[in-house]
Amino acid sequence: MSEKSYRFIVNPVSGKWKQTKKITAQIEKRFAAESIHSETVFTEKPGHAAELAADAAEKGYYAVISVGGDGTLNETASSLVNSNTALGVIPRGSGNGFARSFNIPLKIKDTLEYLASPKEKIIDVGQINGRYFFGLAGVGIDADVGAQFQEFGTRGGAPYFYIAVKAYFNFDFEEIEIISKEKNYKGTPFIVTIANTEQYGQGALINPGADAEDGLFEVCIVEPFKLMRNIFQIPKLFIGNIDTFRYYSRFQTDSLKIIRSRENGYFHTDGEPQIGGKEINIRVLKKALKVLV
Repeated sequence: MSEKSYRFIVNPVSGKWKQTKKITAQIEKRFAAESIHSETVFTEKPGHAAELAADAAEKGYYAVISVGGDGTLNETASSLVNSNTALGVIPRGSGNGFARSFNIPLKIKDTLEYLASPKEKIIDVGQINGRYFFGLAGVGIDADVGAQFQEFGTRGGAPYFYIAVKAYFNFDFEEIEIISKEKNYKGTPFIVTIANTEQYGQGALINPGADAEDGLFEVCIVEPFKLMRNIFQIPKLFIGNIDTFRYYSRFQTDSLKIIRSRENGYFHTDGEPQIGGKEINIRVLKKALKVLV
């Protein structure tokens, strides 16, 4: 395979089909003018992006481009860990947290320009109970919201906000214990986010100033708080100073264990809900993924 061979993996469910066809045409037009071999393939079922990415890596493609949301990105990137094939992103999801964290353009035309002449980074990867994550993982209300959002059917910021507010008033707290070399914690937190990058998406910066190349996670903990008493603190999440919120704390580590009081429950990987048991083990895989930025 040539040095500049790209496979675009398109999730047709991310956005309207009419938009998907337009994006595909833009990809073909842009790369036809370059000495770059490119092809576009479509996912047909859950897990298909991982299969298509693994095949491209085995064949020696220079890059695999995820065209979809953070879920498609997670599947695609999971097959590229510790390979020579780079991950590229055309963000088409609701939040696009990974792309925003690396300042990857959200407009298709701008994204294609950067992909034609990209820079490369080699970033850390997280592993939680055997699953990879590339931006964020965790337990708490964000994992519950992710599960409800997946079932809701309608995408976008407004439905997510509605589900999050509703979940706040119905959240069933559980006792969480965190064990690491650097710090131990025990309490009933609202959120425990293990962050490799900065944000959830939509500009919500849970871990401002993140460095995905430093070999460490930030463990971000939000304790329970009264929403109405702290309503004016919410903008801190979007302007990059959530660390001044009195109920927020964080520390760095390269591995940790979470023990929860329930026998099983949700955790999330890049916003995608997963079911886990009582014990959750998380570690950093240093410099494990090449990314086009």
